[in-house]
Amino acid sequence: MIPRLLKTHTLQFTSDAVDGYYDDGGNWGDPEPSDPFDVKGNIQPFKMGWSEKALPEGSTAIDARIFYSVTNLTPTDERLGVIGDKTIIDGIPFRVYHKMDWTGYGTRIQHYKYILVREDKINVS
Repeated sequence: MIPRLLKTHTLQFTSDAVDGYYDDGGNWGDPEPSDPFDVKGNIQPFKMGWSEKALPEGSTAIDARIFYSVTNLTPTDERLGVIGDKTIIDGIPFRVYHKMDWTGYGTRIQHYKYILVREDKINVS
């Protein structure tokens, strides 16, 4: 039963390149996002509680979603300037903001719990 729950939704994600690059001619190229990739998982509404502390300042439950998946995604790290993987939900861009790793804890299925936050609510310099 649980493995099927982690496959009820398919979201398309992209990852931002970490650095720019120099082409063969020595010209600088800006970072480019990865090709889109599909991730199966389960989307849930965000409920205020202990997870509320994981939201960026000024965000509310409406600005966030919970996403469970067996796929390892890149979360945002505001301190290090890392921008999390991006997806679109109902026409609104969201970023992976927080990742909880539930692999290796003896759960029936190894998975990750993500907090996705609206892109316009995340401040990464």
